[in-house]
Amino acid sequence: MSSLVKDHALTHIRETWLLKTAQTKSLKSAEGVEALDDASSAAILKEVVADMGSAGCVIDGLPKNEAQAGLMADVDVDKLVVIDVSQEDLLAYHANRVFDPETMQAYDKVNNPPPEDIAARCTQQAMDAEDKVKERLAPYYELLPKITAAFGDKVLTVKGTTTSGGEAEAAVYSDLCAQLQL
Repeated sequence: MSSLVKDHALTHIRETWLLKTAQTKSLKSAEGVEALDDASSAAILKEVVADMGSAGCVIDGLPKNEAQAGLMADVDVDKLVVIDVSQEDLLAYHANRVFDPETMQAYDKVNNPPPEDIAARCTQQAMDAEDKVKERLAPYYELLPKITAAFGDKVLTVKGTTTSGGEAEAAVYSDLCAQLQL
């Protein structure tokens, strides 16, 4: 996302800062909202996008469910981009991920292994166990067809990767830009 935002002078809208941004700008949709729910997320997003005028943006992390997708129908969205990474690739990514408990640095045992002098203290987190990963992914794979249905022909699917940096990530970015005609 950061390359897309930086290279094309777009604004990166994240769900995590949506409410705070709307409150800072004193947007009407944020008045009295203490926590985001589906309706307030969609209303605030609509107002934030409208407040930006003609500047482009990347909305990251929304919609998360069918209700949000339906409520976002009024938001001026050109494309819903789905980065398609198989469940098998995601499971392999998590199975190979370890953390150094002293530095909280993450490593990939295959693509970015920890240095030999710290490898022994690196551990896999409980959340990276296959059953936990499958549990977290299940709602996504279940809801994705319903979310994409709400956007119809605005859906753009790009083959993704779990590998950061290098040729694989560059290929995803290149494909995305080509499909977006940027």
